[in-house]
Amino acid sequence: MTYRYGIARTESEKREAVSLIRKIFNHVGYLNGDQNDFEKYLLLDTSRIFSAFVNEKLFGTISVVPDLNQDLPMDILYGQELQPFRQQGKRLAEATQFAVDHGKVKEEDPTFNSLKQLSVNLPLFKLILDFAAFAKIDCICITVNPKHSKFYETIGFVQIGGLKYYALVNNAPALAYILDLAQFRNSKLPGMLKLLSEQPDLSLFT
Repeated sequence: MTYRYGIARTESEKREAVSLIRKIFNHVGYLNGDQNDFEKYLLLDTSRIFSAFVNEKLFGTISVVPDLNQDLPMDILYGQELQPFRQQGKRLAEATQFAVDHGKVKEEDPTFNSLKQLSVNLPLFKLILDFAAFAKIDCICITVNPKHSKFYETIGFVQIGGLKYYALVNNAPALAYILDLAQFRNSKLPGMLKLLSEQPDLSLFT
């Protein structure tokens, strides 16, 4: 059983990740048809798409979008909440479009279960944090469905915006969070989450 995590570098690899996002988001009812207005951000030269494979079959993806022009996907709902950080000169980036096909993992890995779910997903988040270190990002921001908020709070994300609804994704509920990376690097994470604070391999991004 082989798991592999890395950067989608070619156009084909990026399109494969986008197709997975469409598949998963359609399955959970986030999309109307196969269009995703957030995709334009993923395909920017400055964005990075990270992919997860089991036995060389894509099963997961997450992306990071640096805030170079004060234009992040979550600005559509939480632009006002992000402004104070921009005014402080913080370099922001958004983690977005997290999608995992757990059915695909189960097909390839007979040992996969709910307890193993965290261990196969964490390396994707590790890549986000490592890229942030490479790109000298100060804060990672994200919008999450409220039912997943506990995980992000455990890592150290702080809520900066109240409950809102994304019209673009069938009025899915969202909360806005931000992670100060300087504080995160000085934190002590419990158990398996310690993986996230391990020394980054910045050679992956050169």
